[in-house]
Amino acid sequence: MNRPVFKLFVTLLIGFATIFLFSRLTAQTFEPQSQFIEFQYPGAEPNPADSLYEGMWFHHQIRYDWRDSVRQVIIDSTFRQMIPLKGIDVGTFVPPFQGRVTSRFGPRRYRHHNGIDIALNTGDTVVAAFDGKVRIAAFYSGYGHTVVLRHYNGLETLYAHFSRILVDTNQTVKAGEPIGLGGNTGRSFGSHLHFETRYLGLAFNPEWLIDFDENRLHSDTVMLTAGHFRHLGGVGSGSVAAASYHRIRPGDNLTVIARRYGTTVNRLCQLNNISRTTTLQVGRTLRVR
Repeated sequence: MNRPVFKLFVTLLIGFATIFLFSRLTAQTFEPQSQFIEFQYPGAEPNPADSLYEGMWFHHQIRYDWRDSVRQVIIDSTFRQMIPLKGIDVGTFVPPFQGRVTSRFGPRRYRHHNGIDIALNTGDTVVAAFDGKVRIAAFYSGYGHTVVLRHYNGLETLYAHFSRILVDTNQTVKAGEPIGLGGNTGRSFGSHLHFETRYLGLAFNPEWLIDFDENRLHSDTVMLTAGHFRHLGGVGSGSVAAASYHRIRPGDNLTVIARRYGTTVNRLCQLNNISRTTTLQVGRTLRVR
């Protein structure tokens, strides 16, 4: 092989090798990023709720993997999930705002109301109900200025219609820490806080967790079943497996209690073996589930 041909051969070989190495480095450098962020559960020991806390960390959608969630929670009649609400690994509870409940969870005209509304004035401070981390802090469709917090037990709480958001995405917050100022943004008629509780992106009645008259938790844990999501249809459309009770207060009647717990007067009468005209004695308990 003469010298010019040899030089050409070597030059081409070096060129091909350079192109090959550059393409490999480029492929590694620009590998597509994941749609959600993974991070470690902050508790001292592994916890069964880890996968709930870490998964599906979207910043732009409230209800995530809806079909998979429905399959797990509604179609599976054996679904049971014990959720701790207080404790060393999950923190404590603080009412997001102490005000009058003006609208409850359940049917509303032509749609379903997925939370409760609490009266406040524009500019009033709203705080985190539980310890957790901010998944969404943005203007979101009919919710207006919205904050969604993921808590260490895997539940999420949603706070909507803010006039101003006080936290950023991925920020860690403690129960009682300010997260927004009350307002009237989004699909809202008058200043109020719209508050939701969600599991796997699916809303359930916050009043199963919180007594908004007393501004406290009903208990330190809740056992979620398919029945808590019966408003979505499926096998959970019957009753919730575990019995629940309401202590009768002055001014209560069957209609008010039925609306509060998303049930009917007839169902309350069946559960308690009473009639619509039965006098409700203050201090007595009434089964609602």
